Amino acid sequence: MAGKKVLLLPGDDPGTEMMDIAMSVMDLLVPDLEFLHADIGRTAWEYTNEVLPPDTEDAIAEADVILCGPVDVRDLGKKDPVDTIILYNNLYMQATEFIRLKYISSRELDTCIVTPVESVTRQISELESLDGVDATYSTVAEDTQRFFRKCIDLARIRGKSEMTHVSPSDIMPHSARFSESVFRECMSDCSIIPHTMNYSEAAEALANKPISLGMMVGGGIVGNGLRGIAYGLSNCRGLTGDAYIGDNLSLYTVGRDIPANRRNNPTATLHSVACLLSDLGYVLEGKTLVAGIKDLYAERTTTTDVTYGQLTAAEFGKCLIEWLNSN
Repeated sequence: MAGKKVLLLPGDDPGTEMMDIAMSVMDLLVPDLEFLHADIGRTAWEYTNEVLPPDTEDAIAEADVILCGPVDVRDLGKKDPVDTIILYNNLYMQATEFIRLKYISSRELDTCIVTPVESVTRQISELESLDGVDATYSTVAEDTQRFFRKCIDLARIRGKSEMTHVSPSDIMPHSARFSESVFRECMSDCSIIPHTMNYSEAAEALANKPISLGMMVGGGIVGNGLRGIAYGLSNCRGLTGDAYIGDNLSLYTVGRDIPANRRNNPTATLHSVACLLSDLGYVLEGKTLVAGIKDLYAERTTTTDVTYGQLTAAEFGKCLIEWLNSN
């Protein structure tokens, strides 16, 4: 693991400040990481007239993982460069981990929601029965197996002992049955406990006993719905990062739509750093970082957009560094 290259893409305001905080934390926890730097989004546009310049693409090809700040190029009429990175690097899995942050979360929560990235994966197509004609559907079983096996690897890294396959059985029943059968096949030789639920059952379980769910896996339709419920339960919209994971590269970023009052909050970036470190194999360091974030929130040591918060982003980062040095 020594010498892993982490590409830092600050993105747009206030990304530079977030990357400075993230780099300080990573440098403290894992001193042998190598950092690369490049521009993306509006900042890159101002200098190169490109939202994803060739120099940034070269840096992506050299990196082992990417940490990306907020990017918003909608008013430039350009395609989101983060989507381009995801598509052309075959980052076929999206993982969002939800934890409780004391004093802002309404419920105890510890679950990771994982979905395939629809722009990358070859999706199941389904034709319902019509006038007695049998429904037909097609997929590439190898792709589905690869997705679930990657989920198993991620669950082991993130310390999840249970995995729940969630299907929209009332929307695409044939596809749901196929996906469930592949899921059970992949889980048959695995120590992680498997469960299957439809969307309604999973939504109820997430609302009533979210601490017990471990990892929840489903397609884009159910995944987005479950993420919405989890954001509501944890009140962490803008405070939780996303991971986009492929076989050879992963990208960790802040939530794609950050509320205006949380754009200067480093929590999502730091949460992404914790996932990045864990997925690189630095599991203890990732857990330590999460513990530090939780403790600061429990002590009401938070930024101004959070209840009781008084700190700037830089001050929050300094408090976290002090916590890490003392624990």
